[in-house]
Amino acid sequence: MIVLRKAQLEAIQKPAMLDFSARLVAFIQEECPGQVDGLPADVLRKRVLWAQTGAQRLGLTWENSITLFVACMFQRGPNFFQHPSIRRIFQDPSILPNDRMHAVMDSVTREEWAEIESRRDDSLWERAR
Repeated sequence: MIVLRKAQLEAIQKPAMLDFSARLVAFIQEECPGQVDGLPADVLRKRVLWAQTGAQRLGLTWENSITLFVACMFQRGPNFFQHPSIRRIFQDPSILPNDRMHAVMDSVTREEWAEIESRRDDSLWERAR
């Protein structure tokens, strides 16, 4: 049996995470041009990495779940997941973490999305350093 130490595992995971981040940046540029046009490349990379880290802190590990979360941060606002309807989904133990973003997309109403967008707080992007 091969046993990896934490430092070895991190050395393997970091390049994969950076590759995924680069693909996320390209995806966001393509799918969210209105939100990112004019942003310097380094600022966009930092925001994507910050959003990706936020998704992972909420238990998301699958690339498709993280991608959906990051896209919502850019499209709906970096605080979209703080809305009570979405927070309930993320706190529901009966929903697997990687299924939560799909549950959000299936259950949040147009009215709730409108409310989320009206409470959009783009000043939170300043935390992306």
